[in-house]
Amino acid sequence: MFAACKQSLTEPSTPITVENEKATALLNMPDASTQRQAFSLLSAQEKAAVWQQHFVDFVASHTLNEKQLLLIEELKDIAIAENFASEKAAAIVEVKFAKPWMKKAEENFIGFEIIELVLELKPISETAQTEGKFADGQCVCAVGSKFTCYSATIGFPSGVSVTYEQCKLTEACHLVGYDGIAGSGCGFMMMSNCNGNQCGTPNPA
Repeated sequence: MFAACKQSLTEPSTPITVENEKATALLNMPDASTQRQAFSLLSAQEKAAVWQQHFVDFVASHTLNEKQLLLIEELKDIAIAENFASEKAAAIVEVKFAKPWMKKAEENFIGFEIIELVLELKPISETAQTEGKFADGQCVCAVGSKFTCYSATIGFPSGVSVTYEQCKLTEACHLVGYDGIAGSGCGFMMMSNCNGNQCGTPNPA
């Protein structure tokens, strides 16, 4: 069973107190690539602090309905240190939480909002974006993760759609961390290690 803690929807949402200064500094970094590099070097507790603050900021900057707020409360329950501590924990979260959560989110958020909520820490422009395009030579996607190598496109009349492809390792690449240090920074809530460098065929449904 993956780790989770309960938080009342009626109580004020406050970020966890550990390393809040680091969380704020990371969230204020100018680009996604720099954020991922910095995120990969944080402790599990610091990574949880980053996402807790990110969710607080997202709520403050969007007009959300009750269903959307409840979905964000579910994310806060998962954004705890234990779930950022290992690849095994990340895999359990993806299977037991992320897949069903994403299905609910697709019914209540538009595609860009989902990306900005659980795949990135910065707002993205309303153009097609793909994880993996911003850092040549780096491992920038997560092999085995269903929520990596994402693309967001605008169609009419369907609106914004998000698709995911499989992440592959096709040639030597350096990880998002420094000098071969493995660290999370890809996939759902950036919990998975960035250990692949090419996006391939779409993921099976």
